[in-house]
Amino acid sequence: MSEVRTIDTVLDGKSSLVKGELADLEAMRQEGRRSSDAAWMNTTTQCWEDFLYNLKIVRRHPGVLAIPLLVFAILCGGGLCLLIFLALNQNAQEKDGAQDLAVETGRWFSGQLDRAILPLFSLAQFVGEIKSFEALGNLMAGTPSVPPMEPGGIAEFRETMGVCDDPATLDRFNGIAKSIKENADMSGILVSLQLVPHQVVCMAYPLINTEDFEDGTVMDSSGAIGLDLLAIPSRIAYAESVLQSQGVYTVGPLTLVNCPMEDSATGECDVSVQKAFIAALPVSAGNHTITVGKNTYERWGSVEAIINWAALIDRSDIFERFENDGKGFQLTRTDRSTDPQTNQESTEVIILAETTDFNSKDYIRVSIELDTVDDMWEMTIAYQQSSKNWLSFAIAGTVIVSFFFAFLLLNIMLQKKKFKVIQKRYMEDLAQPQKLRLRMFLDVQDSTEPSPEMESQILTKKPIADFFPNCTVFIADISGFTIWSSEREPSQVFKLLQTVFFHFDKICRKRKVFKVYTTGDTYVVVSGIPEPQPDHAVRMTKFAQECLTTFNSLTRELEKQLGPQTADLKMRIGLSSGPVVGGVLLGGDSKFHIFGKYHELVIGGRYVDGESSSSHTDLFLRRNHCQYGRPNGRHG
Repeated sequence: MSEVRTIDTVLDGKSSLVKGELADLEAMRQEGRRSSDAAWMNTTTQCWEDFLYNLKIVRRHPGVLAIPLLVFAILCGGGLCLLIFLALNQNAQEKDGAQDLAVETGRWFSGQLDRAILPLFSLAQFVGEIKSFEALGNLMAGTPSVPPMEPGGIAEFRETMGVCDDPATLDRFNGIAKSIKENADMSGILVSLQLVPHQVVCMAYPLINTEDFEDGTVMDSSGAIGLDLLAIPSRIAYAESVLQSQGVYTVGPLTLVNCPMEDSATGECDVSVQKAFIAALPVSAGNHTITVGKNTYERWGSVEAIINWAALIDRSDIFERFENDGKGFQLTRTDRSTDPQTNQESTEVIILAETTDFNSKDYIRVSIELDTVDDMWEMTIAYQQSSKNWLSFAIAGTVIVSFFFAFLLLNIMLQKKKFKVIQKRYMEDLAQPQKLRLRMFLDVQDSTEPSPEMESQILTKKPIADFFPNCTVFIADISGFTIWSSEREPSQVFKLLQTVFFHFDKICRKRKVFKVYTTGDTYVVVSGIPEPQPDHAVRMTKFAQECLTTFNSLTRELEKQLGPQTADLKMRIGLSSGPVVGGVLLGGDSKFHIFGKYHELVIGGRYVDGESSSSHTDLFLRRNHCQYGRPNGRHG
């Protein structure tokens, strides 16, 4: 039974120990959180105070902004000018590239079109040399028209029996046209050659074409034999324009259909060529003339070639090439025609080929006129300026970088201005100590030059001193400072002390405590002087806590500039409450001093023993390794 009680007692003891450790851990966690929050608030407050101080300097010295603003203007203006120059240069190169592409593409189309049209000249030459071909002009002029199938209709066809179907003439034509077509090497593109004497379609090769179509399409031209172009109102302008032309005249693109004579009345016609060009070359042979209205033309008629434009486009792979390059194009032809009745010329722009996204508003367009048979073709290239993809980001980056350097320069100039202000005050204090003492103690004018007699008179004055019964003295130094400073440059040592004491001075003003002096790394402050402060001990304790937090934060930040082990420095702080005597020691160096009569007081980094009293509270704090005791190191 006793063993059970013993085990329970042990378990209860261990449980209490665990609970105590957990409580300690929770307390440490809460303390760490409070320290972190305090450090964050302290950093925020410091940043805000620095901003207000810098703003005050800028207001008092507006010239500080001049150079940073000038640097910003130079960097930003120069950078923007450079970016604009690069963008314009890139745009010019892209425009030249687009023009070159248009010329290259246009030359290809022009070359292909010329190859398809060239056979017309050979066929026209045979018409003038072969009598049976030349005779077709007069024969067709004398053939009657075929009555229309519908009453009151237009007689669109002429009787071709015995003229266009003459075996000898037809065989001669087929042989010549076959040879010309094969020599042109335009299979699938040049799909028909035709003789059109007196502007009546008379012969076509091949009459039924299956060899130029791979999808089983049949182009049957038999339904066009005998078609009188000058008898159809919609074809009269074209037929007369061919007679007027001094070279090849083209129309299209047109949709060609197969309409044999027996199907033309019902309108059941199949499409043979979706997009086709008709190229016509007027022919003069013999003394044959053609009269159209009041105009008479010394023409035999014309020879025509039908060009499969869709096949020519497919062969060029132009759409795929432009899509891969991220560009668009539009190929157009301008038709000009003259109204025989009004003699007025009209133009019509026909789109021959176009990419789907050509009309996008994001495109820049460049047009080139093509050197074709009728000089009426134009190639337009549409492209995007790549500078738009990066120019806005580059401008934003330039402005940001310029602002960064200008802000950095402003910060440097503000620091220099701060240093000059501090240096000026210090130099004024060094240069005018005697005059200040004379004005303070002897009430003399500022222009009065000091003399040994005046210095002696100061010593005869009543001492400036007083007794302060309730105050708290704060004394702090840096642990490890001697070893750390021996391994640093003088500028680094002063950088540390200047930064730390500068922030301590701001905390003094904030907490309304009185700074007595600094000696080396020692910083002395007192509360309750010169005006009584009932909460002097509490006020000084809060001051010490804020200084401790600020010191730890500053050493971590300064380690990047002052080297390793800077963050390892610790601030030792001593607080002592009780009465002191304070006053100004007259002489060559008049300063305010305090003296403790009944308690220990650290002066100049040394502990000076005096009469101790248990009625006074002494506290020694050390951050991270907190020790509570008297300044001589004894724990109480």
